[in-house]
Amino acid sequence: MRTKFIITIICIAVFAGNLAAQDDSSSKEKFFKYGIKAGFDMSPLTLNFSEMGDQLQFGYQGGVFVRLGKTLYIQPEVYYAYYVNPVSSLPDNKIQTLRAPVMLGLRLLNLGIISLHLNGGPVFNALLSDVTSDFSTDKFSYNWQIGAGVDIFEFITADVRYTFIDGISLTDQVNSFSAESSTLNVTVGFKF
Repeated sequence: MRTKFIITIICIAVFAGNLAAQDDSSSKEKFFKYGIKAGFDMSPLTLNFSEMGDQLQFGYQGGVFVRLGKTLYIQPEVYYAYYVNPVSSLPDNKIQTLRAPVMLGLRLLNLGIISLHLNGGPVFNALLSDVTSDFSTDKFSYNWQIGAGVDIFEFITADVRYTFIDGISLTDQVNSFSAESSTLNVTVGFKF
């Protein structure tokens, strides 16, 4: 795990160096942006707002992000996530985690008031009790996320990301994809 963590950090540094080379002096868009985001994991997938509201009772996340770059960007994020496991047999079925996605993004379309982007990268997760008691990178697990998003008026941002399940091949996950068993991470935020 430690080797994977170090390799990920090195890749982030290389991408950040490449992003710094993106200097378009004709654009008034800022290279450095930051903001706040909140969201939840949607499972099963639904377009019914009532069912989405019900899913919020079982968990949510909130945190901050930094975006470095314009067309090609890197976006590290840190979230506090709270989940209730309704099928847990443990007396305390509430789970608090620290979630840290590191997304590499590409803006595909910029129409001024709205822009569309794709993003993907690793998401590091750890139980909050493990992180606060004795910090170690070995306590982090990770998965991969890939998704798409939209920025509206350059200050509202929203993302929908699919989380790949660790230990199951990509082919098996694509072949067994279903709305009932898949999880999407949905977030909305403000950037400054």
